[in-house]
Amino acid sequence: MSPTAPRSHPRPARPAAERPVRPALTAVVFAAAATALASVLAALPVSTGDYSVFAPVGVDNAAPAVADLAHFRLAALAAHQPLMGLTSLLVRAPAQALADGLGAGSLTAYRLGAIACLIPACLLASWLVVRSRAGTRRLVGAGAAAIVILAGPATRDALAVGHPEEVLAAALATAAVLAAAQSRHTPAAILLGAAIGTKQWALVAAPCVYVALGDRRVSTIVKAGAVGIVLTAALPLADLTAFHAASGVGGTHYTDAFSAWWPISPRYPGTVGSRSEAHQLVFGLTRSAAGALFIVLVAAVAACRVRLAGAMRAVRVDPLALLALAALVRCVGDPAALKYYFVALTIPLATWESAALDRLPIVSALNWISIALLFSPSVFAGLGPGADNALVLGWAAALGVYLFKRALGAPHPVAPSPDRRPLRAVVSDLS
Repeated sequence: MSPTAPRSHPRPARPAAERPVRPALTAVVFAAAATALASVLAALPVSTGDYSVFAPVGVDNAAPAVADLAHFRLAALAAHQPLMGLTSLLVRAPAQALADGLGAGSLTAYRLGAIACLIPACLLASWLVVRSRAGTRRLVGAGAAAIVILAGPATRDALAVGHPEEVLAAALATAAVLAAAQSRHTPAAILLGAAIGTKQWALVAAPCVYVALGDRRVSTIVKAGAVGIVLTAALPLADLTAFHAASGVGGTHYTDAFSAWWPISPRYPGTVGSRSEAHQLVFGLTRSAAGALFIVLVAAVAACRVRLAGAMRAVRVDPLALLALAALVRCVGDPAALKYYFVALTIPLATWESAALDRLPIVSALNWISIALLFSPSVFAGLGPGADNALVLGWAAALGVYLFKRALGAPHPVAPSPDRRPLRAVVSDLS
């Protein structure tokens, strides 16, 4: 009599909410969906806003420089330099060349360049979905975070007024922190340097990358600084006169009601454009000096807190939450805060909630509503600048206290992929 074969016991089926989603398929589908959404958003603006080859070269009008770079007119590029680094110019130049080759107009060239600037944000959103493939609930949370990143009010305003480089800088800075948290030193350095080379406010991400790294911190920051200096200083060094001309608006001395400087500054004598309630910055500060002072203060506070935490071994820093906090302070600390500036807050905040807290982006959704309401010209039109300032600072203070406690309180490192394998193993599934 033959021995009885062991009875096989079928593995119980997983609940539908816990069934894994194929990573390669998810990545391809969502990357395509994210790119399609970015294309739709980039096609919505009916004008190029501040981005115009026909307007005078100024602080943030990158169009003449992008056109010069697209056709390798390097001397003209230096003469037409905007007050920003080379990163976004390099990203948009191929799109400009393509539009010119097709005989398309300036609006089409702007839209193509905007799509190019949105690609890093699309990749970031796709990564959030790929790493959440363990089940439907995780996927829904990551998808919601992706929508906040790509279609939030600050992102849409940046596209509408001609500043897709703000989205590019925020996505690169957030990706740099994520790479640092995974001990990817060289990518973290390149991403941080590229972010700084897009817009200089991305310097606030440097302390966040530093604390996210487990080792080789100084060398990584030095490499990032080298990349940032090359991308930021190349055009000013090529033509200092053009650089000083582009810096004109940075020499203004006023602040508006959406800034933290407004309540401590005296009223500006006269009007500034359509703003009759502008205030004059205290201590004779210029807008550029006030922005630089803000960056120094944020970096000093972060460094002191990290040093204290390291000495006491009582507090661990959450780098993504710290980046969101630094971006919030940067936004309200700018003397002339604008709606699209807050994309620097929106992207790391949504990424933090999805990647570190592994939940629905609840705070990001509330932030979406707050930005949409606070910067709506019709919602609080009759309240006056004092009430506007109180509402903005009240919202910023509440969100700032929350982020401060989460950034410098209980740690929330970037959660591992659901199958517990290293990130490189997960990414290798896509090849």
